[in-house]
Amino acid sequence: TTPFLESISEQSLVSMNAFSNAQGTTGSTISILTGKYPTDTRVIYAPDILRGEDAYQHLPGILKNLGYYSAQLSFNWYADAYDLNMKNGFSEANGRSNETSNLLSDNLGLLPPNYSYFLYEIGNRLVSRLAHIFFIKEMENPYGQIGTPVTSLGFNDYEKMKDLLSLLNDKDQPLFVHFHWMSTHGPNYFPKQQVFSAEKDLNSQENYDIDLYDDSILEFDSSISNFYQELKNRGLSCKSILIITSDHSKDWTKSRLPLLIKFPNAEYSKKIIENTQHIDIAPTILDYLEISQPDWMFGQSLLSNLEKNRPIFVSVVGDTIIDEATNKRVQYQPKEPFYQFGKVASIICDRWYEINLKNYTLNYGLVEDYYGSCSQLVNNENNYNNYYNIYHHLEKFDFDVSSLTELINE
Repeated sequence: TTPFLESISEQSLVSMNAFSNAQGTTGSTISILTGKYPTDTRVIYAPDILRGEDAYQHLPGILKNLGYYSAQLSFNWYADAYDLNMKNGFSEANGRSNETSNLLSDNLGLLPPNYSYFLYEIGNRLVSRLAHIFFIKEMENPYGQIGTPVTSLGFNDYEKMKDLLSLLNDKDQPLFVHFHWMSTHGPNYFPKQQVFSAEKDLNSQENYDIDLYDDSILEFDSSISNFYQELKNRGLSCKSILIITSDHSKDWTKSRLPLLIKFPNAEYSKKIIENTQHIDIAPTILDYLEISQPDWMFGQSLLSNLEKNRPIFVSVVGDTIIDEATNKRVQYQPKEPFYQFGKVASIICDRWYEINLKNYTLNYGLVEDYYGSCSQLVNNENNYNNYYNIYHHLEKFDFDVSSLTELINE
């Protein structure tokens, strides 16, 4: 399903055991762009937003200060930098410019922190509602974008690709672009060409049909191949870093994710067996560009010697329920002291350990299809040091962990 990615893998840095730091689009997107844990930013699921200094500490902001033009081609609500209150980072995000989106917020310095975002969001909502009332533009249902069957119109991935090519043509300065491809998301898929699903009707498909999913992956791979050829046509492939990853796995499991980084001239081509994580991506880019990693980034450059058996921390929203009034799946209402964080896990080699912060239970398991062997580790379910790792991780980022003490000491 990925012939192009296979063809460039030998000239790329490929992480064989890569993991997300958040089991959801919002938290993982912010982790990738900031190099911070969700437990640090408190951003894990919409409508969480960056607050205080976190709103200004991120990779796009660093690059923008160095003269880069930064653009985001994603989708609203769950992965939009402006919606998530990322300040002074992206010059444009999903059709909006930095100037128009910050018209209010940049001129409200006398207000307490986050008030400017509150007013900015009120303005956005007023505009969208008025446009809806006067039949100018229909309001979007954010949940409907990802949680219900989509139509054959899909997620406008090809329109976003055209916008990306326009950026290459129009900008005469270095570019940093975050492109979020959505057609592989599901639960339904509408590939333009059917190979594995040649005999299936797109309009009567079951949710998460594996053949249609494979075709959607093949379509993504083909699109990336075409884009890379456009880089070559413009003489930019030898000046570009191409990073391919996924924000989270299907069903938000603690699974391995793709992570391929192709540097210019096949530099740093290798397979990394040690566990890697989303928050390593920003430090890796900075390391390649010979820019010092700020203290607030907790990831580790993949160009360095990785710490052996370091714990990978993963934050989870927790269980969901079906709202009786709307018949839609929603999150439980946040409760102190952990609020929207339902579970936090650590992955060490091929094992994961998890504390359920809602019902105070301990869980563990094996990472499915782990690449390599971890037989050298004495690391089983009775090793409570692994749960202490999570305990101290939460404590480090100022969570009240007193309610966990008895559980950990049992």
